[in-house]
Amino acid sequence: NELAVRFESLGEGGVKLAKTYTFSRGSYVISVKHEVVNGTAGALAPYLYLSLERDGNAARGESKWYFTFTGPAIYTEAKKYEKVDFKDIEKGKAGHAISASDGWIAMVQHYFASAWLVPSGTPRNFTTLKAAANLYAVQMMLPMGEIAPGASKVHEAKLFAGPQEENN
Repeated sequence: NELAVRFESLGEGGVKLAKTYTFSRGSYVISVKHEVVNGTAGALAPYLYLSLERDGNAARGESKWYFTFTGPAIYTEAKKYEKVDFKDIEKGKAGHAISASDGWIAMVQHYFASAWLVPSGTPRNFTTLKAAANLYAVQMMLPMGEIAPGASKVHEAKLFAGPQEENN
């Protein structure tokens, strides 16, 4: 009922990153464990970058009679749900929350969404950007705290990838 897949970096410069993706049968939520191992002689203070990317094209089969939003979204308790148009990112005028101690990022398309979810209480920064020609990203960056030489630190996040379901 569960499958865990682990990826490890080669440990370049004495720092190793391991990511473990855990898939659960019947769930659209993927648990993602990020583990940083400090094999250097000094302390580290790394940041975790969580990102979602999408092209700027309209979804195939989208109706010409009604518009559904496609693009990045950022949620914080203070500013609530903010949709960000690809055109605004292109112009450098994407007005949205920049930092908070709560919230999440998403990429939405008609009835589907992908979103990075992390526990509240950790400061985070939000960014939207044009990653390449017709490719846009929404990102969330979180400090992982200091990691002493020879120590490791783990951060757990959830990646939702599936249909947008509304609770009645």
